[in-house]
Amino acid sequence: MNTTLGSALTLSAALAVTLPALADETSPVKLDPEKRAGLNLTAIPPDAYQDILEAGELNMRVATLFEGKELRVSIFESTPAKTSHRTRPTDVDEFVYVLSGKLILTEPNGTRHEYLPGD
Repeated sequence: MNTTLGSALTLSAALAVTLPALADETSPVKLDPEKRAGLNLTAIPPDAYQDILEAGELNMRVATLFEGKELRVSIFESTPAKTSHRTRPTDVDEFVYVLSGKLILTEPNGTRHEYLPGD
C-alpha cells in the first residue's frame, strides 16, 4: 500500500482506550493530552524509513501513549511524503485517526482513499 501525507499531520491509534487491568475488571486509560497535542514527541532518525520513502522528505516524531500485551497506542507526526509499504509489510493491524492534515492510502489496485481530520 502506498501512503501519501498531503501536509504535516498527526496520527493516533486511538484517543481513548479501555483495557483489562486485571483478569476480571477493566479500567480506563488516560492518554497524555500533551502528547496527543503533538508536544514532547520523539524524533525518528530520517534514515529509519528510507527503504519505504518514494517522494518527499520523511521527518517523523512519535510517542507511545500506551503499550499492553495486545495493544499499543502511538501518536505520529510527519511531514508530507510518499511511502510504499510493499517492501516493509507490517504484521499488525493499524487503526488510524487523523488529527490534522491529510492522509492518502492507495491500494495495490490503484484505489485511493483520502482521510482528513476526524477520519
